[in-house]
Amino acid sequence: MQDTSYQVKLDESYDVSFWFDEYYVAVVWNDLVLGYDAHIYKQTCDGTLVHYTTTGGKSLQSASKSARQVILGKSER
Repeated sequence: MQDTSYQVKLDESYDVSFWFDEYYVAVVWNDLVLGYDAHIYKQTCDGTLVHYTTTGGKSLQSASKSARQVILGKSER
């Protein structure tokens, strides 16, 4: 079960961030895998953001595209 007891603090340290429907996506560089992580947060009815899942890619574009596919339910997992 997912812990939803925390709120996400939005900051400007992300390489790329954008809203996609009611989801907020923040893409950051990950030194361990030499690629980008796309952290996906879902906005609740009271306006808070709750971590939904994380996906990634080797470039900003591929990580952003992967996040949109997860949100749309078209991921290849």
